[in-house]
Amino acid sequence: TLLSLVSAVAAAEESQLSQRFGLVHGEPSFCIELGTAWTRHDFTWAGIERTKGVFDFGGLPARVDAALEQGVNFLPILDYAPAWDPEVSPADEETRDAWARYVERTVSLFKGKLHYWQVWNEPNLAFWKPTPNARDYAELLRRSYLAAKSVDPTVQVIGLNCSDIDLDFT
Repeated sequence: TLLSLVSAVAAAEESQLSQRFGLVHGEPSFCIELGTAWTRHDFTWAGIERTKGVFDFGGLPARVDAALEQGVNFLPILDYAPAWDPEVSPADEETRDAWARYVERTVSLFKGKLHYWQVWNEPNLAFWKPTPNARDYAELLRRSYLAAKSVDPTVQVIGLNCSDIDLDFT
């Protein structure tokens, strides 16, 4: 079945890159086999900036280039708490400023290659710590938009990817 095939592909990809960046399993060859030209990946803040002020993208650029060369596009997700404070999402000015630098550095690195950027995944669930907060997420989305557009005015910033139809959060 398709589910067992997906499970086998996911189990086979036990790479450091996947562990570090929280990549959703969607290898280009698998995407092509399914007939899709897109894959979605977390570009986790804690994986890219493990030490405050030090950005390390490891093999991520090569992975993106390889997918693009095969005709598979990325929808990267900018997400999650910083490595130095993993239990708190960016909700104060200092952390939002650090987040904006992460967004700028990440979007800049992939300028001209990746054209859509999603901000966070399901901020209405436990992915936003300690508890979901719509106002804090809205401010983070605004700051992300400004940071991304400052380095690449052509990108599209996607937000409010909620789980279910959460009208209260929205």
